[in-house]
Amino acid sequence: MTKHIARVLAAVLLSIWAYGAHAGDVIRSFNADILVREDGVLDVTETIKVNADGTDIQHGIYRDFPQYVTTPGGTRYKVSFEILSVTRNGEDEPWEATDTDLGTKIHIGDPFQLVSTVNHTYQIRYLTDRQIIFGDASDRLRWNVTGDEWSFPILSASAHVILSSGAQPFEPIAFTGSRGSKLDDAVATVSGRGATFETTHALDPFEGLTIMVQLPKGAVAPPTTAQLSDWWWRDNLGWVVLIYGFAAVFAYMVFTWLWFGRDPKAGTIVPRWDLPMGISPALMSYIFDGTLRDEGKTALTATVLDLAVKGYVVLDGLDHLVTIRRTDLPISDGLPAGHIAILDMLHAHEGEMSLASLHEDDIEAVLLNFKIGVEAENDGRFYRQNKILFYLGIIISGAAAFAWLVAIDLNESAMKLVFFSSLAPLFLNAGIWKLLKSRRNPYSWTKRLLNFLGLAILAGMWVFGALLFCAMLYEDTGMNIAFQALLVVWGGVTFNQIFLVLIGSTTRAGAKIRDHITGLRLYLTVGEMDRMNIRDAPELSPAHFETLLPSAIALGIEKPWRAAFKAHLISGQSLTGPSYAPSWFVGDDDDAISGLSRFAESVAASLHSGTDDNNSSAGSGGGGGGGGGW
Repeated sequence: MTKHIARVLAAVLLSIWAYGAHAGDVIRSFNADILVREDGVLDVTETIKVNADGTDIQHGIYRDFPQYVTTPGGTRYKVSFEILSVTRNGEDEPWEATDTDLGTKIHIGDPFQLVSTVNHTYQIRYLTDRQIIFGDASDRLRWNVTGDEWSFPILSASAHVILSSGAQPFEPIAFTGSRGSKLDDAVATVSGRGATFETTHALDPFEGLTIMVQLPKGAVAPPTTAQLSDWWWRDNLGWVVLIYGFAAVFAYMVFTWLWFGRDPKAGTIVPRWDLPMGISPALMSYIFDGTLRDEGKTALTATVLDLAVKGYVVLDGLDHLVTIRRTDLPISDGLPAGHIAILDMLHAHEGEMSLASLHEDDIEAVLLNFKIGVEAENDGRFYRQNKILFYLGIIISGAAAFAWLVAIDLNESAMKLVFFSSLAPLFLNAGIWKLLKSRRNPYSWTKRLLNFLGLAILAGMWVFGALLFCAMLYEDTGMNIAFQALLVVWGGVTFNQIFLVLIGSTTRAGAKIRDHITGLRLYLTVGEMDRMNIRDAPELSPAHFETLLPSAIALGIEKPWRAAFKAHLISGQSLTGPSYAPSWFVGDDDDAISGLSRFAESVAASLHSGTDDNNSSAGSGGGGGGGGGW
């Protein structure tokens, strides 16, 4: 008894010394009266006596209360927190509770009124549940009394735990210091039906008092079936919403794909050297790829060359700044809408247009009018993108994701991370799909290797990004919610992008055209000897070469077709080299074939140049948190 009185007296003397040593705002004493009810709910009354000099405490104080508990296994659950009363100097005091990363922040005080620079006594009373750890022989309460995030010192801290059942707690232990500290500068005693804890040393900023005490078995009733059910729904509502939401989205996507997205069965593919009747090069690309690649620039390049081959325009310069000039040839009936869109733009520029000199708005207008024209050519006859079905899938997915967000009640910082991280899989998946589609083209082994390396890099970035997303979210939410978020965000974005690819469908008429295009691709990409062995194949004349060249460009296979024609010319001429001078080309390039090898790049560069030039505690457990002045 004498030893106990001596330790308390020492604590008082140390507090008096610390009070004089610490300048600025200070907590003179922090006391928590904790009533453990028989139903397991804690009724906590915190009495916080502060000395305010106006440094931090101007309007009042704030108190952080953690509500999320993460078990050693990574499971995260939420405890309840209900404020019953808040007073200052015995009078009701205004307060406001806001959500934080860890739980709830209570601002105590009037934001439009300053408190006097004197001593104040704040009292906060609240209820919280799920704080008792139930064991086989006894139960246990571990409670972070003060929290370890106060920005100014606490001269003395104490706690008193009492059981409403009248039972006596036992084996009290106290820890002091910063988070994770095992210092025990505190006195823990049991008397009557309560346990008392008092610090023997002032606590510096960001230090706190944590207590632990054993409770006799039966003093606190174990959770009832109703409570366990309520807690289960509180902890697993996110999973329930995620599973049912995923099932709804998956069912919708599967049903719509089976009903609208499946392509007709492909027919027999044989080499073809004729063009599909009434199908422009741009429309061929649209039917084969389900979209216009490279934002329509490749198809526009093919269409410009097709207009030149047909005599509607003349091209000046194939390897630098391409200029398109209109000829006197009148527009014939049946000219594709994409072709007419380009001729209309030429007419608006008085019959001559240098793509590199166009303003950004003009470039966008050219591409937009051209794509509208190609869409008009298709008009749903050959390929249907079914975008309305895709957008409906987006709405259903968004509704499911929103319901999940509401169910798990993410804090603001985690919500921002979830939202902005959705852009990462969006762009990574787009890059992976672009590389996968390009593998259909007959590239050299070097380019195929680069393609494979690109896929490996993007796939690695996808996995790394997903793991990084989980790790960043784990700090705020625990592994359970982080894994759910990974499925919702990265899985949801990927799922919808796959659905976008699958929901587009080829019609029966389009399937026949697609088979024809596949046969044409086969003919354009085979070697010279193989082409000669194709039965009834025509001679590789300049006219035949020019007829198929726009389609080869639109399909991304102009290089093997151009190489085959150049080899044919070399084999039939003298050592002075091939001579090829198309009538639709005006320029100083002695080798038109070499000029054609740069034509697609020249038009694309002109389109891009036109655009670019104009852009300029002391431990875990319940309680905790901290506070400060405001």
